[in-house]
Amino acid sequence: ARHIPIDVMPLEYSIANEVIAERLDAPTLKREGEPFSVRFTLRSTNSSPVTGRVSFRDRGHVLDIDPRTPGLQTSRAVTLTPGINIIPIEIDASESGVRDLQASFEADEGVGDTLLQNNSARAFTFVKGKGRVLYVDNVANDSGQLLIDALERQQIGVRAQRINARAFPRNLADLQSYDAVIL
Repeated sequence: ARHIPIDVMPLEYSIANEVIAERLDAPTLKREGEPFSVRFTLRSTNSSPVTGRVSFRDRGHVLDIDPRTPGLQTSRAVTLTPGINIIPIEIDASESGVRDLQASFEADEGVGDTLLQNNSARAFTFVKGKGRVLYVDNVANDSGQLLIDALERQQIGVRAQRINARAFPRNLADLQSYDAVIL
């Protein structure tokens, strides 16, 4: 728009013996109680198959990769073929809020992967449920409960989480789980 020329030059590079996480595909919006699938896309520049393990996290907590198997399955063994590899996983949407999903690949010892920094990808899914209100209350003796009680008497359904000011969320992702904040 300002008539500034932009020159484009394709960068040619060849990286051998590397596994690169290209992306983690997840739906943008889902409903509470509705499971959904995510797809972890890895590219292997190796000329032969690469073995390793894939793990998934949600808000820093390890996800059970196979909930149908007894016990916590924190990772899955995979064999990557040369080129693009897609690893799917089912996610349980049992609670509403922002799902901060991260997928990681770790190659077996001595197998074709040189940089660990490019082996993970991240995606966000907002799981919409009933409206949630964060109720920040520093009033002593449960006096702050009066507002919630008054809303219930008026049959205004509020699913409130009551905290004091010191427990207020420190990042935007945690605040996204709420439809309103009452101070």
